[in-house]
Amino acid sequence: MPLMRPIPTDLLELGAHGSYSAHAWSARGYGVIEIPGDGPLWGLGGHVTLGKRWGWVGLGGTLDGTVWSVPYARWAYDGPAEYAGGYALGEAVAWYALEEQGRLGVLRVSGTVGTSFHVGLFDSAVGLAFVPDIRNRGFTNSPVPPVEWGGLSLVPTVDLGLLIAPVRVGVQGWYATGAPAATQRLATGFGVRGQVEVRETLKRP
Repeated sequence: MPLMRPIPTDLLELGAHGSYSAHAWSARGYGVIEIPGDGPLWGLGGHVTLGKRWGWVGLGGTLDGTVWSVPYARWAYDGPAEYAGGYALGEAVAWYALEEQGRLGVLRVSGTVGTSFHVGLFDSAVGLAFVPDIRNRGFTNSPVPPVEWGGLSLVPTVDLGLLIAPVRVGVQGWYATGAPAATQRLATGFGVRGQVEVRETLKRP
């Protein structure tokens, strides 16, 4: 989940990014059957950051658009009628037959506001991201898209980095709130990622 970028200069930054999450890094929800093949989640996108610096402090915001390739599987219930629509636990998984499997392209647009700090090589930031939630469709009586939009996650974020021009190396940590009702609208909790950026300045001829 692209969240926040420190403000490297006044006014404008344009960038592109890629993200990857292996199946082994994810947590399976209660009553959710595993997707065969352990397909990863990956995304490609771009972002624009507008900001202003005053010495070593900067204020700004980032608008991020990422197209995610989301693996999915659709299962059809084929077990006892009295348990139809319930959770698939333990041996009950055998009551579901794989009907369809594939990948979806999902565009998610998120925004972040934050403050950045640049002192010597130290280049870091704190901010708050607003991220729309994508969640599993769950049990239905008719064929529908396997994912749906949920609420809006509010994601406080801290970024710590070193800028050795033109390369910046950093790490981000965050806590996401606001997703499925099954977790009382507390989403995935803590997250962390590492990042490496190459920054170049576009100058007029």
